[in-house]
Amino acid sequence: MIKNVNVNQLLFSDLLVKEPVDEVNGRLADKRGKFILTGSRGCGKSTILGKREIDSLNTEHPAILTRFEGAGLFGTKDNKYFNKAIMQHYYEVVMCRKFLDYIKEYYPELYQRRFGRLEEVTNNRVAEIDRYINTAMYTGGDINHKLFSGELLSEIVSTFRSGTGAKSLTLMIDRFDWTHNSDPRVQEILKNYFSMFEKVIITSDDPTITDKKRKTDLDSKGYEIVTATYSSDLDTVTDIANRRFELDEETRPRFPIEDVTSLDFSSLIERSGGNLDTILESFMYAETLHKWDERKDVSTILDEACTDKVKSVKQLRKMTKPPKLHL
Repeated sequence: MIKNVNVNQLLFSDLLVKEPVDEVNGRLADKRGKFILTGSRGCGKSTILGKREIDSLNTEHPAILTRFEGAGLFGTKDNKYFNKAIMQHYYEVVMCRKFLDYIKEYYPELYQRRFGRLEEVTNNRVAEIDRYINTAMYTGGDINHKLFSGELLSEIVSTFRSGTGAKSLTLMIDRFDWTHNSDPRVQEILKNYFSMFEKVIITSDDPTITDKKRKTDLDSKGYEIVTATYSSDLDTVTDIANRRFELDEETRPRFPIEDVTSLDFSSLIERSGGNLDTILESFMYAETLHKWDERKDVSTILDEACTDKVKSVKQLRKMTKPPKLHL
């Protein structure tokens, strides 16, 4: 079985089952506004956004995909050195760096022609905030000019628009509600950027956002919820798993994927809650179990593998704080 494929590798390989991904993106195609992409954990939200970014390159409607660290760099409460002003400055600098990296990778000629000065300014700002974070509490230093949200990014975005002739820009933030340990202060800062783009798509793993009252509240704030469900579709999941084995030219003996029944797949989907990561990890473990005892029934092996992986997921979730969307 082909294992450990990240989203970028998946997008440029025959492992990607494009049709269901394109179907979700199709529901977002002709709309402007703010969208929350949700669904079960591991349902393919990152893949949907990744494909949207690739498909939008060199069109009149580019879509820029990013994500931010989940770890809480600044703690949970403001203090003298790490407060709202510093956090806002930090995310402005990081946002600029990420946007410039996007342009450098996908629009290199434009980057060389138009972004030399902005690159230098941003690099200096990155170095400055890194020094501050590492030394402020020991040296008592400060940053004289703290940037507000959009202060530098607005020039980068404007230059990109004029250089590409873009009619609209989409900002996509993956794992939005995981950022900085689901910190409401950070979500409020990142929300400042939404008005700079014609379309915003964020992903959320907060299970409460589809509750009736919560959904009504988000609707009133201008957010439309789009749910990805293809990870619970039998044909799609079957296709995804089959490709992992059929395109593997190295592993021998080959796992008998053709012996896995629709009933087996349905059971995996139900027990994993439509989590593709758990489903594929179950197949990976089943492949190992099959090598140990090739005489054992494939359905039994898959059941044992799924039981082990689902148990691991449950244990991990008990140890971690679930994400929360504070918009």
